[in-house]
Amino acid sequence: MLNFIYWPISAVLWFWHWLLSLVMDPSWGITWILAIVLLTWTLKALMVKPTISQIRSSRKMQEIQPKVQEIRAKYGNDQTKAAQEMQKVYKESGVRPMAGCLPVFVQIPMFVGLFHVLRSFDRTVAVALATPVAIQCPLRTTQILPTTFLSRSWSSSSWMPRFSMSRW
Repeated sequence: MLNFIYWPISAVLWFWHWLLSLVMDPSWGITWILAIVLLTWTLKALMVKPTISQIRSSRKMQEIQPKVQEIRAKYGNDQTKAAQEMQKVYKESGVRPMAGCLPVFVQIPMFVGLFHVLRSFDRTVAVALATPVAIQCPLRTTQILPTTFLSRSWSSSSWMPRFSMSRW
């Protein structure tokens, strides 16, 4: 449904991972971690101008707030006259009340897309764990079966999760 948002964000993530893979092993977890950090920095860099305009608009609104309070006190019962006077104050001072809200509406789809892209990698990890994972322990080699690992069955006597382990 929102593929027009998901695809560019996913492409930026894959670009950063590809770029980092030139100097690091692509299978290392740190490569993905750095790619995600660089993705979030890229998104924040794209949102600098709307964020600055939002901050400027909110500062202007704070500057004219005494005038707005005075109008509300003066025309307390007449809402239409108060609205007309506030529009005049906004026009004279060059303030647009919605300018503080619009950048937020631009940011919401980007962060929904970021959430979706990062969440979709969970499915990839679940498929990758379908094969048994061998963990080297100091005392012995054990094998963790991913079906019990993903079900997260918790022991009632301990806070540690129970894993189905078998001798390798």
